[in-house]
Amino acid sequence: MNKIDISSEISTATINHFTKYDNLVSIIKAKRFEPHFCLENVEHINWLKILELTPQELGTIPNFAYPMVCFTDLPRDKWHIHKKKYGECVITMTEEWKIKYSLMPVIYLISGSLVADNLLSRCMQFAWKYVNNLPDGTPHKKGHANFIHLLLEYIKPYKDAKHNYYDEREWRFIPWHCFNENPMCLTEEEYNNQAIREASNKRLLENQENLLQFTFDDIVSIEVPSVIQEVSIAQLLIKTFNADIDSARCKVMTPLKDNE
Repeated sequence: MNKIDISSEISTATINHFTKYDNLVSIIKAKRFEPHFCLENVEHINWLKILELTPQELGTIPNFAYPMVCFTDLPRDKWHIHKKKYGECVITMTEEWKIKYSLMPVIYLISGSLVADNLLSRCMQFAWKYVNNLPDGTPHKKGHANFIHLLLEYIKPYKDAKHNYYDEREWRFIPWHCFNENPMCLTEEEYNNQAIREASNKRLLENQENLLQFTFDDIVSIEVPSVIQEVSIAQLLIKTFNADIDSARCKVMTPLKDNE
């Protein structure tokens, strides 16, 4: 059984995706990560300034769902909290693969800060006015509006009442394709509608450039909770990638126990 070394690193050049076992199996079988819409907390954005509304006119602060695949560069000895939130299985990809697909680290903003309330808000405000002033029938008008939301897709609050998001060291892949005439985001109401959410996720998969495909060599390692799962995933790698037994076994591991 392979063992994992404890690391003193703050971050890694490689990139990690946390998930549940069934999802891990699906990812390996498909040889790709598939983006899907995720509901985001955007309370750190100064909507009053951007939309030039009063609190009464704005009402409830809107939340949006954006398409993405999420990763982290946390080293293994910092994974325990992440596992509780996202799943105990971790697939780690090479730095070269990360760069190939233009993954980007998330920008964490504090609500009310200079950047959140001024720089970001002004950029979004100008973009919003530009889109609203485009004549009806302008080609790809919705596509232009997507650039506004693209700013938000790489931004998260530093923390909220429940989570310190900064500790997650998140990286994202944001799909760009098939959005010329389709919205790049869903409202919270649309996201909570299963039919709309599933149709929107399906539309993402229609363009191959939205899919994060990988080879056997792109995988650095795969961590699973049990020895039984370790054996099963190694066998799946052999079958899926026509890999040799020793190479497949070297990719898969279980966590070190406290007494080992």
